[in-house]
Amino acid sequence: MRMFKKFFLLSALVAFFAASCAPVNNPVLIDEAVQFDAEMLALTPGQNTDKLNLAWYSDADGAKSVVRLFMESGELVKTEAGTSGEASAGKLWHKATLTDLVPGTSYKYSVSNDSIGWSKKYDYPAPAAGAFRFAMVGDPQLSAGESNLTAKFWKESVEKIAESGASFILSAGDHVDNSGGDEAEYANLFTPLALRSIPIAPAKGNHDAHNLFEYHFNLPNELREASANYFYLRNNVLFIALNTSVYPDGKEKAEEYVAEFDDVIRAAKAANAGKYDFVVVQHHKSTRSVASHVADADIELYVEAGFERLMAEHGVDLVVAGHDHIYVRSLVEGIVYLTLSTASGSKFYQPSENADISSPIKYSQREIPEYTIVDVDGKSMTVKTYGLDGQLIDEFSLFSKKI
Repeated sequence: MRMFKKFFLLSALVAFFAASCAPVNNPVLIDEAVQFDAEMLALTPGQNTDKLNLAWYSDADGAKSVVRLFMESGELVKTEAGTSGEASAGKLWHKATLTDLVPGTSYKYSVSNDSIGWSKKYDYPAPAAGAFRFAMVGDPQLSAGESNLTAKFWKESVEKIAESGASFILSAGDHVDNSGGDEAEYANLFTPLALRSIPIAPAKGNHDAHNLFEYHFNLPNELREASANYFYLRNNVLFIALNTSVYPDGKEKAEEYVAEFDDVIRAAKAANAGKYDFVVVQHHKSTRSVASHVADADIELYVEAGFERLMAEHGVDLVVAGHDHIYVRSLVEGIVYLTLSTASGSKFYQPSENADISSPIKYSQREIPEYTIVDVDGKSMTVKTYGLDGQLIDEFSLFSKKI
């Protein structure tokens, strides 16, 4: 009996010692121990300020899409499940949305392809209510390869934008160069580390006319699947992205596209009635440039079909486009039309011999990558465009028509 008691006591001590030395099941510590970079992670604004859309890639052996949200202290706030599907050969796309973000709160997030392994934690500062800053870019049009200049200049432009404190980037389209789709070009697009914390809202350009665009971006409030016509609200500004990447084969077809644009603008305004002071439209093919593309048949068809008339009917404040790789600011019926040059220096177009260069308020071709910073404060909006060398190219202000 005494021997049995001694054995029992020894067993209990061993068990207690083993338990005291076992690792604590702490999910935060586990997350920090498992580190991988999420592949081609892309943030996109959610349908309003308290949401954030995410998209990323993985190898085909993980078919779940999960994102965790943490406080900056490491406390787990929530876990959200998303969707996944087949992307390029041997790859899956993943999409998820974080909701109920508190304005002005600094968060961290982590994604998983299988609910077992988790990525590094990335910072996401939820935009504060009230005054805010965002950036605008035109035509990154990234080429493939790590050493090409488009990737270098794009990275530098994004770094400048991050230093400015912009809460997201509005893009006027043509994110990659190969219109057939090239994953190596998308890899360069998402390389800048700042894009793990700054969402990018893309307009679809003619060089983006492939399935990879849909795989890589998680668009909010898309009018219909793969249409790339969508909208989002950021504080008191309603942003509407329209897909002018397509080439209508005649006025009737162009009128169909413009009718769809009308539908998405009406849907955006109805969903956000009373919540906005400005309406900003972003699309790709500028109707108010002075370089060669402005005379293209497809752009003329969009104008004839009523694109600009639609902007006036809906009281749009600012129309942002690209496509012509030149900076142009025009004023038409009280609406500012802004054509942005390339943020990566992919190519530059000179003013056309047939263009009416007396009609724009301002145009500039410095043949240097450019980016634009916009400050919104109540019912005023200040727009400044810079060259990558720091030179201020243009500055103007808009005031809400609702004053």
